[in-house]
This record gives sequence, C-alpha cells and structure tokens, in this order.
Amino acid sequence: MRTNVHAGLDYRTVAIMPERLARLRQAIWNREISFPAQVPSFPRQHSAEIQWRVVTLYFVRGWTCEQLADRYRVTASRVRQLLRLWVECARALGYLQDIPAESSIAIEREKAAAA
Repeated sequence: MRTNVHAGLDYRTVAIMPERLARLRQAIWNREISFPAQVPSFPRQHSAEIQWRVVTLYFVRGWTCEQLADRYRVTASRVRQLLRLWVECARALGYLQDIPAESSIAIEREKAAAA
C-alpha cells in the first residue's frame, strides 16, 4: 500500500503550504484536492517507516494528531511536523492537486465548444 519515491528533489527547498492540516483534510474529504490511492513514502524524511501510516490515518481515517502521537509514541507536534513535511513533498511531486469545481469545468467546455 506504500510507494517509495526516490526523486532528486531537495524537500527543504519546497515552500510551506498555505493550508492548515485540518483544512487540507477537509478539502480532501470534500474532493477539492486529489489524494493518492497508494500513499507514497518519502525515504529521505525522518520516520519514513511510519510516515505513510500516519498520513493515511490522519487524512483518510480522520485520526487526530494526539491519537497518532499516542499510537506511535511521539509528541503531537512531531506528528504535525511529519504531516506537514509529507504534504510539502507530495505537493511538489504532484500527488496532491487541486480538483477544479464542476462549474469551472462546464465553463471551459463551453469555451471550447464556442471556439
């Protein structure tokens, strides 16, 4: 269920995403942002062995950072850091993308039909 990603990308140079984690989770649930069916693991990050599990439990199953911290015996701030770093890498590599609203898709189709 996990995919290792070995890209020549320096994850530390990626800008911090503007969304908060809770808002991002809600956008994923509302199908406003795509989420990969197989959660990739980024081996260059710390705790890569639990990373995809934490990401899945948080974004798909709705666990809180505190629940994840208890389960994996780390602090809640460490869980948030792990999630933020995963999101930065996933965005940079195209795993998380905005899904256009139905109205914007219809407008684009109308423009294409008119052209």
